[in-house]
Amino acid sequence: MTDLTDMIAEWEALDRIEMETAKAKQDYYRIFDEIQAVADGLTEQARASGQYKTYCLVEECVDHENSEHEGQGSLAYWQAMCCSAASAAGIRAEEYGLDINALLGRTIY
Repeated sequence: MTDLTDMIAEWEALDRIEMETAKAKQDYYRIFDEIQAVADGLTEQARASGQYKTYCLVEECVDHENSEHEGQGSLAYWQAMCCSAASAAGIRAEEYGLDINALLGRTIY
């Protein structure tokens, strides 16, 4: 019975990890889309005022390069992707003279 109990506990632990990983992946794409929407809005505003300017605040490929050491697809990988997106957006916004936290209305950086 102990072997069966151990197997069930192991399966439950794996299920929890899979659910946490799926949530972390969703969190990454949620923050990515949120930041991209801000960048798109800034670009539209600039062009409406006659400026030919494109705002780039996120880049999935860069987030991946910064996170791949965690093991692609793992929980740690998706958590690192979230951190990379937030950090890059904060730095890029500062380069434009903007505050990503103020633009999003919450603190990410």
